[in-house]
Amino acid sequence: YRVLGEPTLNIVGAGGRRLRQKGTVTMIVEIGRLKIKSFFIVIEGLAADCILGCLFINNHVTAILPK
Repeated sequence: YRVLGEPTLNIVGAGGRRLRQKGTVTMIVEIGRLKIKSFFIVIEGLAADCILGCLFINNHVTAILPK
């Protein structure tokens, strides 16, 4: 589901620019056979469709193996 509203976090991009938060969404992320329901913040104008944060990676990812 998607929730619109006032931003609750101050999110800053790699270049130091404040990013505009449009809302939040809860989605299922599949990593191999593992399915995890997670919360995402919707940001306008990012180059990537989805970025997993450090907290998600630390809690759920044991290795990153590029193709």
